[in-house]
Amino acid sequence: MEYEELKDAMRLPKKKSTVRNVRGYARINMETLDVDFRASQPSEPVQHNVKKYGGGSFYETEGRKESSYIAHLKVSKASCDPAAELADQLEKVLPAELRNRSEGLLTPPRKCLENTDVLKIWHNRKTRKIVVQMEIATDTGRDPSDALFQLSAATNKCFAINRTSLQQRGK
Repeated sequence: MEYEELKDAMRLPKKKSTVRNVRGYARINMETLDVDFRASQPSEPVQHNVKKYGGGSFYETEGRKESSYIAHLKVSKASCDPAAELADQLEKVLPAELRNRSEGLLTPPRKCLENTDVLKIWHNRKTRKIVVQMEIATDTGRDPSDALFQLSAATNKCFAINRTSLQQRGK
């Protein structure tokens, strides 16, 4: 046979393969390298009473030894106050009976609403007051009242963005 004929004769038809994910367990005989695989039977879902909010979730599991509550929380690294946002998210995903037991332990006393070089805004949840810290440079040759106006506008924008969370805490 010539090279091209031999090459064509060696080509095998391509079979379509399908990928299928199967859970189970396998035993391997290391001497003969035989594999005995047994697929697991489908079972009930592990998660019960799943509650989701934002990127977080809360659910119950029932294991052989004990039952558990599991919370997954997700907050952006770029957040102004990640700890307060995690606490807020946990408070939203917790069922009412667990939330009532914790009675204020979850919520940090203050939450940062804005944190820039020239403007910092905190909401003190215990006293129900907002603290605003503005920094205005006087050596720029600009009128300080212009900078104060811009920072006041940024403060109003922050209040508008956080309006619902500020009102909910008051109820």
